Amino acid sequence: MSNLTKEGKARDTVKGAERTLTLFYVYLHKLECLPNIHDSKIIKKQNEHGNWYYESLFDPIYPEYKNSELEHVFPLKYIPLLFEISILTAPRITLGIYLQIFGGLRVGEVVSLTRSSIRQRVKNGDLLFSLKSRNMRTDIKDTSGSNYVKRPRKQRVFNINGWLNILLEDHLELYNIDADGSGALFINSEGKAMTGKSYRQYFDKVKRNFIKYLREQGNQEDILVANHLNISKWSTHIGRGTFTNLLAEFAENPYDVAFPRGDKQLTSSLSYMSKTERMRLKIEERIQYMHNEYLPQLIERKKT
Repeated sequence: MSNLTKEGKARDTVKGAERTLTLFYVYLHKLECLPNIHDSKIIKKQNEHGNWYYESLFDPIYPEYKNSELEHVFPLKYIPLLFEISILTAPRITLGIYLQIFGGLRVGEVVSLTRSSIRQRVKNGDLLFSLKSRNMRTDIKDTSGSNYVKRPRKQRVFNINGWLNILLEDHLELYNIDADGSGALFINSEGKAMTGKSYRQYFDKVKRNFIKYLREQGNQEDILVANHLNISKWSTHIGRGTFTNLLAEFAENPYDVAFPRGDKQLTSSLSYMSKTERMRLKIEERIQYMHNEYLPQLIERKKT
């Protein structure tokens, strides 16, 4: 396994090989094929999630941790502008981008939504969406997570400054075709359920135009932000990362982040802890200074 490290393999690859080899040795030990390994060497433990595993029988050299090159948080100041650019260039996914930034939805969860997924309105106009995996495109094979929901649940999406109401109303009016009978909330230009791959393509279009706008129309600070975003790796995952960052800014404990994100395990949220009080109002206050008036409604109500 240390050879894998010397070959430049990733840390997860080395640890995966270590786990597999350990299980193989345990299997051989049970068959009494390894007389030199005493029973005391086979140690079974339980992790913090309640899952059992065997302690490694090896002591490999692991690769050093590498800092992720991915950009996980979108600059908050530019969120309203991102929505505007999306409205102008890819209005089909503007609502989706909102659901990711202020609800923490993954791509597969967004494109798995149907119109009936909108379960109920809660206090302050927030919405609950029913998330579950749905195979809405049986006509194609899409390996990009189109209908995959990591954890079926009812997910709350914050209604910030009334934006959710407006975006949802416009989206339902503009994209009400159901060409494949799926009832999909997000559809392509043919009126069929949008795939994860197609959603990412629309998002990449928004990303390119956002960076272009900042470079051509922005001030010096905007240009620096554009240059940073141009060389950084980021895509649709940045919505959930931004949502987590917003939650963490006002969280008092891990639950304040875990529950809004829809996490099953608190360890997914522990690294994001930060400051204080109640989520939606604090996020709204945080966003308020950015944009005094809401962006235009879906431009000329065009279908593109």
